[in-house]
Order: sequence, then C-alpha cells, then structure tokens
Amino acid sequence: IFDKVKAEAGDEALLYAKAAPRNPPQLDCPISASFPPHAGPVLGVSAAPLVRNLFASCGADATIRVQHTGQPTPILVLEPSASYIFCVAWSPSKPLVLAAGGGNGVVCIYDLARDNKAPLHRLEMPSRANVVSLAFLQQGDVLAAGDWSGAVRCWRLSPDLVDVSPGDFAGTQALLGAKE
Repeated sequence: IFDKVKAEAGDEALLYAKAAPRNPPQLDCPISASFPPHAGPVLGVSAAPLVRNLFASCGADATIRVQHTGQPTPILVLEPSASYIFCVAWSPSKPLVLAAGGGNGVVCIYDLARDNKAPLHRLEMPSRANVVSLAFLQQGDVLAAGDWSGAVRCWRLSPDLVDVSPGDFAGTQALLGAKE
C-alpha cells in the first residue's frame, strides 16, 4: 500500500506502509535455544550447509564458536588470532571446511575433520585491511574475500579442501559426538 504523505517542507514523498502481523506465525517445530554469549558483539553467523543443525559464530572477542542446536555449549571454540573475527563461511562441498576472516587482512581456513584446533592455511589480503566478507563459490573450489579497503580477492582451493574423502564422515561424527 502506497500512501502519499505531505512532508513538513511541502514536498511530497511516497512511503510504503506494510501492515505488521498482529500474531507471530505459528511454526510446526520451532527451535528456540540460546547459547553462551561471546565476550563482545557477534559479527557473523553461518549455518553449515552439509551438516544439519551445525553453525558457527564469530565476534569481537577473537573467537569462532562451532555449535550444534541440540547442545547448549559450543562443540569447539577456535581462536585464530588476537584480532576481531568479522565473518565465517562454511564450504558447500566439504562438510567441515570453515573459513574465517579477521583483522589485519587474514583469512584462516580450517578442516575440522583433520585438525580442530589450528587453521590449515592462513591467507592474507594484499591491503592488510580487515576481512569483513567471505563466500565460497558454488562448487566450493574458490573462496572470495572482501575487506574494508574495498578490495575483493579470490583463491582457488586445493582438492583436499574441496573433494569429499572417506575420513570426512568419521570426522563429522567424531566432532558431533554422534548427535546426528
């Protein structure tokens, strides 16, 4: 619904008025859960596309928390650097590959099936500006990163970070403690 509204200065403006629903929608099976907070603002959250109910959050406390919706405490707390972690992204092709973008232009890539403590790779943006956006391209073989300086950089990932291996299923089960 568009309504014409007379502005104070006499100019006309169009405003879009959307009626707010009076009752919240009824969901078949709503998940209502809360998790221990980060020690500062949460700057990013990403759902794992290949592992049901798994997500990661990151924040100004320089941590990444890997969490399962059925467990109140984090499965893992990763600390890739002393700087803010601005964004996280899960691979669309390999279940436990996670990328994180942080301060000083650093991008960390984890394969949690192989090592759930340290990143396998640390990549750097040429500008050394804070990495604030990450995305895996559709096939999962390219990782794109954007930073505060306006730069975007793409890296082609090695097959061990893209192709599913027999150890991935066991690694997922071990990480989740048989939750799935």
